[in-house]
Amino acid sequence: MKQTAKRLFFCLMLLLCTFVLRAQTTTIIPFFYEKVYLHTDRDVYTQGEDIWFKSYLVNAQNNKPINYSHNLYVELISPGLQISQRHVLRVDDGLGNGDFKLPDTLSAGTYRLRAYTNWMRNFGDTFVFEKNITVVNTKGKPVLALRPVRRKKKVDAIIAKKDTIPAGPTVQFFPEGGSLVNDVLSVVAVKAEDEFGRGVAATGTVLATSGRAVAKFTCDSLGFGQFTLEPDETQMYHAEVTINGELHKFELRKARQKGFTMGVGATSPVIFAEIACNGFSLSESGGNYLVIVGRHGNKVIYKERVRIQSKNNFVQIPDVNFPEGIACVTLYDEYAKPLCERLVYVHHPNCTKLKIITDSTAYHSKTKVTIKLKLSDSTFTHLSLAAVDAGVVPVQQEDILSYLELKSEVKGNIEHPERYFDTTNVNRYKQLDLLLMTQGWRDFIWKDIEDTKFKQAYDVEQALAITGRVRGVWLNKKAPNMNITIFAPKATGDKLFTTISDSTGHFKIDGAIFYGYQYINFTSRKSNGIGVDGESKGKTGGWVIVDSLFLDRLPVRQVSVLDTTSLPADSLLERDRLKKKFSFSGVNELKTVQIKSNSEIFPPEVHAITAVEQKEYSCIGQYVIGLIPGAHWEMPTDNGPIFIATGHLPPRAVAVSGNYTDHSKIGSYGGDDAFWGQPVDRVLKITINSHETITGRVYSVKMILRPGSLEIKDIFDNTMADMVGYTQARVFYAPKYEAPSDKPDYRTTIHWEPNITTDAKGEATVSFYNADQKGKVRVIVQGVTDKGVPVAAVAGYVVK
Repeated sequence: MKQTAKRLFFCLMLLLCTFVLRAQTTTIIPFFYEKVYLHTDRDVYTQGEDIWFKSYLVNAQNNKPINYSHNLYVELISPGLQISQRHVLRVDDGLGNGDFKLPDTLSAGTYRLRAYTNWMRNFGDTFVFEKNITVVNTKGKPVLALRPVRRKKKVDAIIAKKDTIPAGPTVQFFPEGGSLVNDVLSVVAVKAEDEFGRGVAATGTVLATSGRAVAKFTCDSLGFGQFTLEPDETQMYHAEVTINGELHKFELRKARQKGFTMGVGATSPVIFAEIACNGFSLSESGGNYLVIVGRHGNKVIYKERVRIQSKNNFVQIPDVNFPEGIACVTLYDEYAKPLCERLVYVHHPNCTKLKIITDSTAYHSKTKVTIKLKLSDSTFTHLSLAAVDAGVVPVQQEDILSYLELKSEVKGNIEHPERYFDTTNVNRYKQLDLLLMTQGWRDFIWKDIEDTKFKQAYDVEQALAITGRVRGVWLNKKAPNMNITIFAPKATGDKLFTTISDSTGHFKIDGAIFYGYQYINFTSRKSNGIGVDGESKGKTGGWVIVDSLFLDRLPVRQVSVLDTTSLPADSLLERDRLKKKFSFSGVNELKTVQIKSNSEIFPPEVHAITAVEQKEYSCIGQYVIGLIPGAHWEMPTDNGPIFIATGHLPPRAVAVSGNYTDHSKIGSYGGDDAFWGQPVDRVLKITINSHETITGRVYSVKMILRPGSLEIKDIFDNTMADMVGYTQARVFYAPKYEAPSDKPDYRTTIHWEPNITTDAKGEATVSFYNADQKGKVRVIVQGVTDKGVPVAAVAGYVVK
C-alpha cells in the first residue's frame, strides 16, 4: 500500500509541475585551455577557523572569465598527502565561492589548497591551481610546516656530467635563448640554490681552463644573478662560487661550434630581439630566412621572416597586440625546427589599475568602515575583498596578478612572487627578467599540445553527472536499452531528465543542478523489445542502482620542497585563545559527557548534537573528524572514508555503526562517502569509543539517527536516493554595531566579501564594522575585468 501511494504521489508531481524532458545531447565546445585562481582571506589559520575563498576560472590564453566548465573541484590536502576535505562548486561565468571549516583537532602543518576542473585533467597538472595553507596549533608549540625533503632530481648537464642527488648547494647556468655558441657574446643567467631548492645569496668567478677569469657575478638573496661570456672554442669554463662562506666549483656546459643565439628584451611599445651567430654559421646560413614567432598563452600574436645578412641581426616586434604578461619569442629555421626561445614579460604602463580608498585613515573599535574601490578606467570587474588584522596575519606572497601573469606560466617554486609586481621595488623589472631567464629557460624541451595531437580523456562538465546501472530484479543480469528517468524536485532549472542504459546496463545523466542533499527519484522502463526479466516494451522493470557523484578524483602528487617561512604564530594563537574565551557569536563550547561503564580502556565520549553545531558544521564527516585527534577525511575506499593518523603505520579505519531512534540499523550508507557528507541535523547523538593497541589508539563511532534519514529505497524499477550536489557557500558572519555593544569581538578576518562587481564607472563600495582589537588592518582586494585583466591592490588603516 505504501509503495502504491508513493508511485501515485510521484505521478501527481509530474502532472502538476512543468518540466523539460531532456535526453542526453553532446554540446560541441571549441578547444580551449582553462586556469583557475583562488583568492583566500589569508594563508595562515588556527584550528577551528574558516578558510574563505573566491574562485576565478579564466581562459588561459587571455585571462577572460570563461563559461564552459561549471564544476570546480576544491580540495584541502593534508601534510600526509590525504584529501582532508573536498567541495564541488558550481561556477557560472567563471565565478564561485566557498569555505572550509577547519576542525578544532586538526593537526598543525602545511596544507595544500588545490582547485581544478575535469577538463584541466587532459593536460596533467599544467593548469591545476595549488597554494600552501599553514595551520598552527592552539595546544602546545605550533608546527609551522613539515620538514623540507631534500630534492631528488636529475642534475642537468649544464651543472655537471653525472646524475646525483645534490648533497649541498647547486648553481645552474642558463644561456639566454638556449645555448652558448663559440665566438658569440651571450648573457648567462645564474640561479643558486641550497640543498632544499631555496634561493641563496652567492658570489662567483667564471674561469677558463687557462686559469684566466673571464666573468664575475653576484646572486641576490633569492639566488638570481647574471654575467656575459663570449666562449672560445679552445677553452672550457667553470665557476668558483662562494655560498655561506664555503667555496664550490661548478662546470659550465660546452659551447656549440655553430648555431644562433637570441637576446630579447621588452621596452614598451616594442619587444626587441637580437639574433647573433658566428662566422661559421653565417657562411652556412647567410642570405637565408629564419622565422621569428611571438606567442601569448600558446596563441600566435606575431610572425615574421628574418633574413640573415650579418653576425648580428635586429628585429623589433610591436607589443600592442600582446596582453600584459609573459610572451614567448621563438626562432625557427626554414624547416620549422626551433633554434632559440626566450620568455619575456610585456608591460603595458596604461593597463587597468585598482585603487582602494577608505573614508578615513583611522577608526575606533566597532565603528563602521566604508571603502570605495575604483578602477583606472570604466571597466566591469568582478572583485573579492578581505580585511584582516595586520598585527597577526602575515602578508600574502601571491595574488591573482602574480599567479595568472607569472606563476601559472613558469614552472617550479617562485619565491616571493609579490616582489615582481611591487611598484615600490625599483629593481622589479630586472629581477623578473632574471626569473624568466632561469625558471623560464628553454633548451629544445617542447610540449606539443596542438589541437591535432590532443587526446581527450576528460569531458567538459557543465552540470552534475549522475551515474548508475540497471540490473535484473531477481537475477544480477545486465539491463541494456532501458529508459532511465530522473526526477529531482529541488533542482535549479530542469527537474526531469532521461537517458538510455548502454549494452552493459550502465547510464549517465548530465545537466542536473542542485545543491546540498536531497532525494532524487529514479525509474526505468524498457525502450524496445522484451525487458531484462521478461517485461514488454514500455513496462517498468529492472533494478536501478545509483553510484555516488564525483568518484573519479585527481590523484595527490607529492611535493618534496615545502615552504618554511617563519610566521608570527604566537600572536595568532593568542588571538585564537581570546576568540574562544569570548565568542562574539555567543556560542558556548559543548561539554563532553563521559559514561564510565562498559569500556575496555577509555570511557566512551557521548556528544549530543545541538542546533548551533547543526549550523556550524556542513556535514557529519566534518563534525566527526573534529572529535577524534589526528583524524582526517579520506576519499572513499572499501573501508570507508575516515582514517586515523596515529603516528603508526598503517593508519586504521574508523569502524562505524549505529541505529535509528526506532532501533533499526543503518543501511548500506554506513561506510560510504555519501554517508559522511550528510547534514549534521540527521544525527541526534554520537558516541566515540577507543582503546589502545601496540600500533596506536583505535577508534569506533556509533550514531543515533533520525528514522530513515539515510536510506536508499529500492522499489525495483523505482529508486529514491539521497544525493549530494554542489556545495552551498556559507555567508561570512559580519556583525553590525549600529548601537553601542560591550560584546567581545576578536575576529582575525575582520571582513570577507567574495562577490563585488563594479558599476559602469568602474567603481564599487563596501562597508563593514571593525572588531575590538586595536592596531593596523590590512585590506586586500583582487579580481579580474571582463577584458581579462587581473587586478590586485592592498591598503590599510588604523584602529585606535
